[in-house]
Amino acid sequence: MSRSRESDLESVCLSDLPESIDLPVQRASSRRTSSTQLSLSLEPELLRGAPLDVALSGWCKHWHPAAKASSLASAHMLSQKVDSIDVFLSHDWETSHWTKLLTLLMVFNSRASFIACLLVSVLTCILRITQVLPDELWTACFGHIAFLVVLCFWQRIRRFSCRQQVVFLDRLCIDQSDPEVKQKGILGLGAFVLKSKKMLVLWSPRYFTRLWCTYEMGCFLSLSRRIHDIEILPVKVALILYLTAALWHALMIAYYLLISANPEGFDSTYLAGLLIPVVAMCLLFSMLLPMVNYLGMSMMQEVNELPRQLQTFQVREAKCFCCSNNHHHPQTGAELICDRELVYEGLKDLYSAKPGADCLEEFNTQVQERLGPKVFSRMGTSFPVQYGIYVVLASNLPFIGHFIVRVQKGLDPMDPMDGFDQSVWILRETLRWVQPFLSMLFSQRFAEWAWKLFNFRSSLCLSICISPAISLAVASTWISMEAVLWLTPKNSVLPVLPFFAVLLLDLYLYMDVFKSITWRQTSKPASARETQRSNDAGDASVAVDMLNSASPTAWDKWEVEEDGDTLVTWKF
Repeated sequence: MSRSRESDLESVCLSDLPESIDLPVQRASSRRTSSTQLSLSLEPELLRGAPLDVALSGWCKHWHPAAKASSLASAHMLSQKVDSIDVFLSHDWETSHWTKLLTLLMVFNSRASFIACLLVSVLTCILRITQVLPDELWTACFGHIAFLVVLCFWQRIRRFSCRQQVVFLDRLCIDQSDPEVKQKGILGLGAFVLKSKKMLVLWSPRYFTRLWCTYEMGCFLSLSRRIHDIEILPVKVALILYLTAALWHALMIAYYLLISANPEGFDSTYLAGLLIPVVAMCLLFSMLLPMVNYLGMSMMQEVNELPRQLQTFQVREAKCFCCSNNHHHPQTGAELICDRELVYEGLKDLYSAKPGADCLEEFNTQVQERLGPKVFSRMGTSFPVQYGIYVVLASNLPFIGHFIVRVQKGLDPMDPMDGFDQSVWILRETLRWVQPFLSMLFSQRFAEWAWKLFNFRSSLCLSICISPAISLAVASTWISMEAVLWLTPKNSVLPVLPFFAVLLLDLYLYMDVFKSITWRQTSKPASARETQRSNDAGDASVAVDMLNSASPTAWDKWEVEEDGDTLVTWKF
């Protein structure tokens, strides 16, 4: 390769990647050749994926916009040749890599960390009962440690015994050291998308304004049928859930310190020695809650903008690096090929089923009339419930040992309570341990309602002002039962009344979740078989040909299924 030719290749970059990791393509000519066109097929040896633990390694160091060129050149060796990709990670490079790290840990590790916390907490309880560990409250820290360790390192742990998930991250899967191979990888970006089983969109307000992001979405929408194929997740959700979890951890520690000091109730004699740790937990709570409210209202402002983005979406208005810099590299001054022309040609291959139709308008219609309404209809479901359970509700799991030990002691044969009284007492203790879970679920939905109510303005002052109202509402769901437990005798079943009142309130607030679960169990999209055949096609272009040659009946069937809510899951 000539030196001038090599400099040309090094001068052009992929639109949404930072300047420090230029991905070159050839200089434009008056007549575009096949070597400078986006392709939906890729040479088998170039179709590569990265193990998920590699993509997360170094606290997402490969996601940092300012990564060194030397590290990028060797990053390609961390990926491997694959036949298909489990998850295509779609994002824009300007969003903080720390928020992406928190989101990825939540999506891929939170369930395992929840289970690990539960198992370790139960094991700790058994060791306390058998007197291997002292019967003290501090042993609950083992559950907290297990949760944090597995949340941060689960992908590294599972590679020794489980199949690793394979993901696409351009820095790892497209060779950065060989200009020609790099160019082929960029031009074959659509093949990576079409070979992916799922797409995870790490959404930020910039996402649908970037040209290459819209191209990735366009490629995936052209073939995707199943409801779980696309997951759109705002990157701020993870940060909010982690801060909420820290808030509830502080509350749980303070609560169990109080009830462990005097199991029969809140006696002021026992509270004197606990004043410092309890006050410390309350201060932590008072600092975290305004932060959570501020981030929540800020996120609601951004999310309210998303439906407008989708309803008015125009691919021609999307921004790209080359056009923003007048088709000259800002550092070297070298001429840049127009990424916009490449993307338009790629979309033409995907959305030109009707003769004479404008392929770009076809894609705009896909986003505006199909993707947009699906996202808009899910705005009320708010946070993904499963992540809230795994991250927030785990704050009470480490104290399951305290609950079981209390029950075990209460069943002492020397206890004067008869069988019925013991049963009622066990029920009361069970309600005491389960009640915080109900309050946590209520707090998420009530806080979301408050954030939506005040989303017109996100300010620290407003966040502080609404914190007492949220605290009071959540406290009422918890303290009501605690007060009944304290005021009634051991053999009274009256605590059941406030417990079921909060339970019914939570069921009402999460009614949309139950409806979604019921619908998923009863609906079996017929198009799933078509999608599987497309995914199994040996060449990505074959799958596209199958779509373009589909009969009008098949296309109408897909539209009916979309009306049945099968296109995209808005996880929010």
